[in-house]
Amino acid sequence: MSHNTRGQTAPQKVKRHNAQVRLDDDDKSGLRRMTAEFPLYSESVILRAALQTLLACSGEVRSAIVLASLTDKDVGEVMRRHGMQPATEGEGTHAE
Repeated sequence: MSHNTRGQTAPQKVKRHNAQVRLDDDDKSGLRRMTAEFPLYSESVILRAALQTLLACSGEVRSAIVLASLTDKDVGEVMRRHGMQPATEGEGTHAE
């Protein structure tokens, strides 16, 4: 994943960061579905938005979401417990 940090930063001061992300087939398929739904967005833009969304959560919620993801639990259930509204079944998550 590669992106430029932008905002009110002068163009000559924009920093480029790279990260490697490992995805299983289900995650890669979901990412491809999202890029198909929103063709103007690249995979890296979608992953950056996901990271920003996670960072906007409290530490407790972030921790619960990451733990659920690592243990193949339903991340949507964690989100519902914390008052967030995940996609309905078949619309978003793939973990059961």
